[in-house]
Amino acid sequence: MNKNQIKGVGNQVKGEIKDVVGRATNDAGMRASGKLDKAKGAVQKKVGDVQEGVNRSANKAMDKADSRQR
Repeated sequence: MNKNQIKGVGNQVKGEIKDVVGRATNDAGMRASGKLDKAKGAVQKKVGDVQEGVNRSANKAMDKADSRQR
């Protein structure tokens, strides 16, 4: 896991908590803030997922190049 994946999940959790509290207290502003945090977290996690995939591919390519040189 990378930093964006961790932060993204954290924002999703924070958003879910705000959404639940907003529903319980009938606070539309809190619910909206929660939904925004959840969306932000989902995007941030997806960015982290893409970064992780690129890193894995780069590492595989480097390993393959190293094995050819031996």
